Amino acid sequence: MQLVTQVQAQGDNVRYEIIAPAAHGLYTIDTVTGELRNTYELDLQRSPEVAHTQLLVRAYDMLHPSDSDIMGLNITVLPTNTLAPHCSPAVLLAQVPEDTPIGWTLAMLTCTDPDASNSSLRYQVEGDQRSRYSFRMQGPQLQVNETLDYDSAASARFQYVATILVTDNGQPPLSTHVPVLVTVTPKNEHSPACPASAMFSVPEDAAFGDTVGRVNGTDLDYPFDNIEYSIAGGTGASPPAFYVGPRTGEIHVLSPLDYESKQVYILTVQLRDMANDADPHHQRSALCDITIQVQDTNDQPPRCMPPFQEFFIYSTRDPSLPLTQLQCSDKDESTMLPLTYTLVGGNTNEHFRLAGSTLLHSAFSDPSDSIREPRTFELLVEVTDSFSAPRHSTTATLVVHVMPWATATPSTATTHTTLRKEPLVVTLTERFWAPSPWFVVVLTVSVALLLVALAWLAWKLLCRATGAQTPALPHFPVLLIAGLLRQVSAATPTGQQEQFDGRAQDPMPNTVHQSPRIVVNQTPAANPPS
Repeated sequence: MQLVTQVQAQGDNVRYEIIAPAAHGLYTIDTVTGELRNTYELDLQRSPEVAHTQLLVRAYDMLHPSDSDIMGLNITVLPTNTLAPHCSPAVLLAQVPEDTPIGWTLAMLTCTDPDASNSSLRYQVEGDQRSRYSFRMQGPQLQVNETLDYDSAASARFQYVATILVTDNGQPPLSTHVPVLVTVTPKNEHSPACPASAMFSVPEDAAFGDTVGRVNGTDLDYPFDNIEYSIAGGTGASPPAFYVGPRTGEIHVLSPLDYESKQVYILTVQLRDMANDADPHHQRSALCDITIQVQDTNDQPPRCMPPFQEFFIYSTRDPSLPLTQLQCSDKDESTMLPLTYTLVGGNTNEHFRLAGSTLLHSAFSDPSDSIREPRTFELLVEVTDSFSAPRHSTTATLVVHVMPWATATPSTATTHTTLRKEPLVVTLTERFWAPSPWFVVVLTVSVALLLVALAWLAWKLLCRATGAQTPALPHFPVLLIAGLLRQVSAATPTGQQEQFDGRAQDPMPNTVHQSPRIVVNQTPAANPPS
């Protein structure tokens, strides 16, 4: 609530009250201080009747209410400028080309003053120096004030940021700020240019994704060299052998290359400029021929035809005659050195040798008694295409069967084979349980405590059985009593045996138990002691 005025009266114990109108509800007065305040917001547009109000305020003595005085108040509510102008749109966004003429209207504002419908409004452009002088206000119209150069706007990403200040003539004057964002688009005037050098080389063993080279196209339109690259042709069969990065212009290997199949690729790369014109369809492009030469590398092993051969010869065959000549070749044209042949297996006793790719054998010098046995040699020939890395090789298999040739009756020879005894090592694994030391200690203590407890329990039971009286057993079988007596007699020492008198006796000394007399079918030898 806002303070309107303060009523003051002279006297002691003065109190204040509003007596008319009785139900006004617009104002309230403090009974002690006399401050008059409004009870709610006074809006002349919604409630015109609050413009003029008459109040009667009574001041009285709290101890003597009859001592009072009345004062009349005339309250006039004056209109004030409380609302700023309202503009539509609240934000101005515009996009114009760089060749927009001076005086061109970019946008128009529609502004009103809620406090006064006929209030006049003032418009003014604010912002940095570049934006403030680039535009002007012609009434509510935003117009171009000077040529919009895209080079100067490039530093701000082709954007001008300003603010339109709209002010009313109220008291106090209120203003509204309308943000303005104007984007200037350049004109696409130049086509992309191809690079001066457009030839690259790549080895045929290049892996997927390896970089072959980079197409460095140029464009004089701003942003400079903003080019999109694509391959328009010349990549070969599907799938294509190469692909180009659309933004980087780098050419990469996409599929395996083979020098023996194709040595030269001529790619047609299309260069298209990007974001150089407001119209996305107004683009300029150029086609560039890029030559890629595939370099031969040693990537394939030699091949022998056939890879497997089998021969049958007699043991008396002339060693000067060749057995066979390997037919091996290498598809790699870069391998200029001749192939090398090496026996790597199966040449027992060095009976065979190689002269280049020709296989020769030496005379078989076996004894006459063993030459008649056929022998089979499985020769492995390694064929290598180079002496340095990368080096590839293949293995050819030659099976030679040596047949005996005998002119006399062969003698029979017995061959004894002595088998070498190899030591046999047998490992037996025995599983046992090895408890922890603490477990052994706990178990020992537990067993000792258990034995002590059992001994104590047995001692207590024995003491209880000894101290208790034996009840009469009139109906117990006589034979059982006789047997018990015989056991007691047998346990009594020889020097201290006494005759049984039919009464029960306590084995403990100085203890007498009264027991009923039991008559047994036998006569005691003497009268029992009294």
